[in-house]
Amino acid sequence: MSDPSAELMPSATQKPYAAIVAVVAILAVGAVTAIAMLQYDKASEAVTVLGPVAAVISSLVAAYFGVRSGSMSQQKSNEAEAIRTRPGGSG
Repeated sequence: MSDPSAELMPSATQKPYAAIVAVVAILAVGAVTAIAMLQYDKASEAVTVLGPVAAVISSLVAAYFGVRSGSMSQQKSNEAEAIRTRPGGSG
């Protein structure tokens, strides 16, 4: 027997894509760091390479989380409204 609120609340069963995005971003910065350390002799050259790469990756991750938080807020609001207005609900 399925939970009737499960079909009204799909966000409760979503996969953890945010964790995947965060781990991939950390691995990407780590990979670029390792390559820069092997490629360049001076630390200043490695930092020169790492700065823009880390900035682009962090900007993309921040944009993802910004859009995701906005869409999740809207989805939660829609779910709460659906639960409130369903027949036999508390609304």
